[in-house]
Amino acid sequence: ATAITKTENVILDAPSGYVWDGTGKLAKAVAQIGDTSYASLADAIDAAQDGDTVKLLDDQSNYRCIDVTKNITIDLNGKTVTNSASPMFSTTGEVTIQNGTITSSSACAAVSAYNKLTLSNVTITGATNGRGKNLVNVCSEAEVTIDKDTVISAKGDGCAVFVGEENVPEGTKFTLNIYGKVTQSGKSYAISGNGSYRAGYSCINIYEGAEVRSPSCAIYQPQAGEINAYGGLVEGYCAIGMKSGTLNISGGTVRGTANDNVLGDGNSNGNGMSYDGSAIVIDSRSSGYDGNVKINITGGTVESCYSTAIREIGNDSAVTQLKELTVSGGSVLSASQKPGNVEKDMLVRDISADSISVSGGTFSSAVDPEYCADGFIPKDNGDGTYGVTRPSSSSSSRYNVTAPKADHGTVTVTPSRASKGDTVTVTVKPDSGYVLETLTV
Repeated sequence: ATAITKTENVILDAPSGYVWDGTGKLAKAVAQIGDTSYASLADAIDAAQDGDTVKLLDDQSNYRCIDVTKNITIDLNGKTVTNSASPMFSTTGEVTIQNGTITSSSACAAVSAYNKLTLSNVTITGATNGRGKNLVNVCSEAEVTIDKDTVISAKGDGCAVFVGEENVPEGTKFTLNIYGKVTQSGKSYAISGNGSYRAGYSCINIYEGAEVRSPSCAIYQPQAGEINAYGGLVEGYCAIGMKSGTLNISGGTVRGTANDNVLGDGNSNGNGMSYDGSAIVIDSRSSGYDGNVKINITGGTVESCYSTAIREIGNDSAVTQLKELTVSGGSVLSASQKPGNVEKDMLVRDISADSISVSGGTFSSAVDPEYCADGFIPKDNGDGTYGVTRPSSSSSSRYNVTAPKADHGTVTVTPSRASKGDTVTVTVKPDSGYVLETLTV
């Protein structure tokens, strides 16, 4: 057979299923927009205009980053793109990618989004690494939605989805909406940010039907921002590790599964997250992170199979980043598979105890009186679970107990809130060379 080459001055229709490529040679049509065919997916996307749908006609290997600057739909049409570029797609337009598979055997990013991106009925699989090659990167001002039929499945030591970007303007927002599945099969996070990216604010929303899983910590939140669990499942060795930001749980299940209940201040980590099998671990670092951790549980289930439901560690006993831990509904359950492992569902350091306020919810262990919200006392539900209740008598109201600052020593009181009839312990520790002169209560 003789190869045909067409010069630019010749008008000659390509045979059905073929196009003339940029060198004037016949090439198999790989993608199309309407009735116009293209020799590669990249060529079609480069030619697309706002509102177009680029349709993939055959499986393709992609070797270069494709900048998607227009507001378009990329219909993979049930085909597979094998990618070696990183990222394969850099989307600055409002883009939908749908109906197909993106995969890679070497570490690379499938999509870095800088605008609205919807992943609809897409499977993205491949290797990742800890040097920015995550399957999906939610970058500056992006809003990425993973629909109910989408699966993002990573391996390696990177993330399935990374949220955040370095050197952005103050207040830059990164939004991730999850209705589908996000998993990491390696010993890394399914979803993570970076605590050194201090200017941005992430918003991770987990909806009914979503699944976020990892054999390590499923979600690592070192950056400023919020995680809103409206439903679905977050599950891992530890489900969520927090150094900064707000966690709001109103539905779904947050579960730590590992048979590991050994964790303390000595495990506090200045780079990455240390954890046991708790559902939620807070690492209160004295510096280096935005901190200001707030956890609000109004519904859903927070469960550890073998450890505490919620645990705090830190590197400085005088510093806490746990500013608020409120429970008004839902279930907080510890060591559900081995009840003798722990004594408390929530185990925080002494300096953080005043941050806890329980006004509702169901627990597997008795609620510490010190953790009860004002006007509430612990309650045994009589069915092996525990909660809190408002007492019928106002005499059981709880009051703050404080000690003024003392010169040449310290005075502490335990507990910091008490009801009438409770025993309050006052501890006096004079500085070296001093003795207690008087103590007035």
